[in-house]
Amino acid sequence: MMMTNPKTIWLRLTWLLTCTVWTLFGTSFLACQDRPSLYVTLAEWPSGAVHLHIRTTQGTQTTSFNDISTGQTRFIIPLPDSADLPVTLEVTALDIDGCALGQARVNASAPSGIRRYSEQNVSIPMWPHPSCTIGVTIQSGRGRIAARQGDLLCQGDFGTRCENMAEKGSIVTLDAEGQVGGYTSWGSMCPKGAVCQFEVQRPTEVAVSFVVRPCSVGGWYRQEPAQ
Repeated sequence: MMMTNPKTIWLRLTWLLTCTVWTLFGTSFLACQDRPSLYVTLAEWPSGAVHLHIRTTQGTQTTSFNDISTGQTRFIIPLPDSADLPVTLEVTALDIDGCALGQARVNASAPSGIRRYSEQNVSIPMWPHPSCTIGVTIQSGRGRIAARQGDLLCQGDFGTRCENMAEKGSIVTLDAEGQVGGYTSWGSMCPKGAVCQFEVQRPTEVAVSFVVRPCSVGGWYRQEPAQ
């Protein structure tokens, strides 16, 4: 049978008593959160944003939230119950298409002792142009994909995924390089070929397959006609 640490019991009882007193005197309910929480206040709602994407990182634990709706400038983010590490808070303003309008990244202190919450004021700087996430996943084979614009570079085999941001309205060109004698399939995004090009209007996922042509006994392979 596992015994509870007496110090833990004492801290818990102290917190419950303090919470009861604060509640009786009308103090904010935030002090009585049952689990560690981060209380966030925005300086103002970002212009053009329809919702916010929240990401917190505490040690090796990363949690994301997508349900901060229009006009909500005060919200509570629950934190891992056992973590006592500083919190990195990332708040991204998203437009109606899911593209980012601006982003704030701040370091917040973790709740400690009987205080079950910490407070953080956030101001989101807006970017000159909206940016959308471009994700690339290798579904089969092994190869390399690189964007002619930006820093997106993806290299590996099945299951490898990479992502970067591209300006909304821009044209993205992806070059693929697989094994010698094979060909590249972009799924429904682009025709078969080594190059995929599209206009960025929303977050986009691109699936890439590097296909090796079957060889005959004599080592010959059949050349597929270009499409």
